[in-house]
Amino acid sequence: MTYRMGKVMARRDFQWRDRDGSLRPGRIEIGVPRRDRRPGGDWVCLRRIVGFPDEKVRPTYGIDGVQALLLALAILSTELELAGNIIWLGKKSKRAGLPPSRHFFDSRKASLLRPGNPRRRSTSSGGRAKSG
Repeated sequence: MTYRMGKVMARRDFQWRDRDGSLRPGRIEIGVPRRDRRPGGDWVCLRRIVGFPDEKVRPTYGIDGVQALLLALAILSTELELAGNIIWLGKKSKRAGLPPSRHFFDSRKASLLRPGNPRRRSTSSGGRAKSG
């Protein structure tokens, strides 16, 4: 299936060095998450890295728009890191300022945000956890 980018919600410009050492412009583009057109489909967030030899619009799916967007960012982060030779804001960068993809999936960090986690609760002067 071929995808058209449609409305872009965010973009980031960077440069990259190709195999012969030439500096080339690049751009990350992230589309607005939307319902997939297929019957019973979830959500899709389109992504593209403009300026790379294999430039094409690629889909990222999620159960809702937020998940599709987060997964698109994680995949873009990995794609840039694998490409290497990225320059962002005049400095060498692994992922053009995107966090490592593992930060999107670190369950230990996410567990701190779950309701009912005792580490989230504040304590009273008696040292007992408040029930919130």
